[in-house]
Amino acid sequence: MTKLLVDYQSSYIRLFFQILFFVLFIAIGFLGKLCLSTRAKLKLTRRQPVPLPLMSSWLSSFDSILALKTIKTPPSGWLGVVIIIAYLLNLGADFASAFIQTITVHDRCEFGTGLVVSDTSMQLVPWNGAPYAVATSAQSRSSTNGGLKGVYAKINRDSRFSADATNVLGTWTCTMNPLQLHYPYDTSSDDIINDLVQHELLYSTPIYVASGDTSHLVVLDSSAGETTGTSFDVRVSVDVTALGNETKQVQSYECALDDSSGWLHDVQSGISSLVTLQDWKQTFQGSLYNGTGTPASPACGGILEGILNSMTMVAGGGNYLLNTTASTETQGCITMRTWILWELLVLAGAVILLAAFLAFYWIGMLIHLKVVSKRMDRMDVKWINRYTPGDTFEWMAQAVRERGLEFSTNIVAKDVSKFYSGKSKGAGGYGVISSPGTSDQDSEDANALLGMRGTGSV
Repeated sequence: MTKLLVDYQSSYIRLFFQILFFVLFIAIGFLGKLCLSTRAKLKLTRRQPVPLPLMSSWLSSFDSILALKTIKTPPSGWLGVVIIIAYLLNLGADFASAFIQTITVHDRCEFGTGLVVSDTSMQLVPWNGAPYAVATSAQSRSSTNGGLKGVYAKINRDSRFSADATNVLGTWTCTMNPLQLHYPYDTSSDDIINDLVQHELLYSTPIYVASGDTSHLVVLDSSAGETTGTSFDVRVSVDVTALGNETKQVQSYECALDDSSGWLHDVQSGISSLVTLQDWKQTFQGSLYNGTGTPASPACGGILEGILNSMTMVAGGGNYLLNTTASTETQGCITMRTWILWELLVLAGAVILLAAFLAFYWIGMLIHLKVVSKRMDRMDVKWINRYTPGDTFEWMAQAVRERGLEFSTNIVAKDVSKFYSGKSKGAGGYGVISSPGTSDQDSEDANALLGMRGTGSV
């Protein structure tokens, strides 16, 4: 399934869903209460007795499940199942942040300013400038960011760079020769090179660099030799041992440029290969080892490819990093995206559907109630609409009314704060009383307490 990615910070997405769920569950609780109340009123208006469990309030949190144990039946009838579902959905919403993740994706970013490869001709390619450093680091960044390695059409210092196929003009490939030659530690560099040429591991114009006599020996050669204006391959032989007093183990590589785009032939032909290799030989040597007294890197082939790729980019880009001709173009890159898991959308959809269901169910019952009420006695309808208990406080008011007191028939939920639960002087038992230490038979005191001007029904 395709990932749902959005270009917004994950903190904003989390806040959005938190607010969404907060509002939806408030609406569900409010609509649920209206549904329960309206259903009870509708049944009473139709002169049907209502089982008390159907007149419970909209239960929240774990109360909806505990009610099953208490009354041995779903609270609020089948709506009790809806209450439990709402509770479970609310639990799931608490873990919404786990369904929102920040991930790295491949994208296209505006290029801006940098080195742009063209058919520029450069015979001697500089090795010691910022363009070479940028070309080398661009390959490293691309590999780290999951992109391709090679000769890029354009490069800059963007740390997000991740080359895709459209960015790569070609690539150098260095193949390791299976023949590895060994020499005594005191064999001279000239003798080693001559033997390598005889084994056809080098061409006829080798260039070498070594530390001391033969330590860290690196030999470079071009198929073009001293010829210019032509493409070329490169052969490299590397002493892989660490110290000068060890038996020399020389590994050879053959490197060729794969010009997949057809752009690089002119760039390569413009390079004076032998002169450039002579100038770059210490760059090759320094990159192949990890310092004094260390063996050659096990990734010699990849290192050689990277250096030759950089050399070609510097040549094709004219050793110039401030080119703006491609400023409006894009290059492969990695960017941060917020990944919204489909599970979260399913959860949000279920909550929305539940809220919509309760809203339509309540509206339908409300319309039905109005129709049925027209056939009922007006005073009965008023009493049902005003006094039918639903939530906790309305049931408290109902308890006061059921004390049978003259003044209590018009008590509503807002009046329950004026009453207490305690021992009744008159009845001798415990129940609702008008004030501590006062008999609840004292209707005159109770009327004064409530601030009522009269008694009677609706």
